[in-house]
Amino acid sequence: MMPYVITLTGASQCGKSKILEILHEIGRKKTYPGFIPVTFKKYTTRDFRDYEIAAIQEGRSGILDQRPVICDYNNDDSKDSEALIVAKMRAFQNKQCDLAYEQFGDRYGLRLADLYEHLKSGETPIVILNDVRTVEDIKTKLGGQCFSVFIFREKPNLEHFNSEGEKRGESPEATKIRYRKATAIYRIYIENIHIFDKLLLNIEEGTESLEKILSQLVEHLSNPVSIFK
Repeated sequence: MMPYVITLTGASQCGKSKILEILHEIGRKKTYPGFIPVTFKKYTTRDFRDYEIAAIQEGRSGILDQRPVICDYNNDDSKDSEALIVAKMRAFQNKQCDLAYEQFGDRYGLRLADLYEHLKSGETPIVILNDVRTVEDIKTKLGGQCFSVFIFREKPNLEHFNSEGEKRGESPEATKIRYRKATAIYRIYIENIHIFDKLLLNIEEGTESLEKILSQLVEHLSNPVSIFK
């Protein structure tokens, strides 16, 4: 199997994290010996969210796709100060990311050399990317070694966001902000759907159908001449 980079793109609550988990499970089953999935961690100026901290505490840090930069600003009493923002941006710039983008005040970036190292090792890095221009840039850099997936579940629904926010222990205001972000991102994705290699409809309950679809995807990457629907 030729090593690939798989990008996952979609609005909040479309199921990106679940799909990432299933792809890792497919890799552990070794049905496709050449498929060795790894979660590619992006650098970001964003701090870990509560549910991400919980994942770390529960020993599930391997599924996280963020790597917050560490800055040398230590005044905990001024977490939102301009000085802290400047320190985070300086730390982010020091990572010398080849591809970077901004979403709602937070910077995200990745280094192509890190992707190439995974590919040279025969691994399949899976990158969650919520920026269509960066998806295009990776496809331009890697050509046929990048397979981009757009995940659609439903148009952002405020009621569902409120329910999910309660499960996460999120404040109502934080949930509203996340909903507004998802609505804006959703429009951008729909307008650029043509850049993706696969549209994945995550509209059924349970994981059985997702597992089947994702197994078909991996089979296709293992044998590109096969028919893939």
